[in-house]
Amino acid sequence: MIKTKARAPLNDLDVGPFSDVSFLLIIFFILTTQIISMSGMVLSIPAGSPNSEIQETEDDKQITVSLTNESILLRLPNGSEFMIEAKNVPEFKSYLLAENLADRKKTVNERLVVLQSAPDVKYDLYYKVITVIQSCGGLLALVEEDELPGASAQKGE
Repeated sequence: MIKTKARAPLNDLDVGPFSDVSFLLIIFFILTTQIISMSGMVLSIPAGSPNSEIQETEDDKQITVSLTNESILLRLPNGSEFMIEAKNVPEFKSYLLAENLADRKKTVNERLVVLQSAPDVKYDLYYKVITVIQSCGGLLALVEEDELPGASAQKGE
């Protein structure tokens, strides 16, 4: 009798078609994906007034906060000024609460708080002041000033 060897079953799969399908899927997803660009807020900025007297009267209605590492200077629309130590943020909050900024009858200009900050102010203090202004119902306006043209030359001397 002739003995024949039984073949072992083939366990190897042909992976060629799998790679073809995977590359086709990658190409499909790349071509059909829509890239969404991040969009900012749309703001309606009013046109500037050539008359400086109008600007001065509008500034009189606003609360101004000047911030340094040592102090918080609060200027109120009635002309009063308060110099508050930087570590005494609750006192700053009490002055803002007394202004009743959250009153819905007030106009936007009356609720506006202009924040001027020195460049070396610590982020922690800056964040606390912004949080207090917003929690008291104020609308925040940040002032950013560019360096004067001669300022960089004077620093180098």
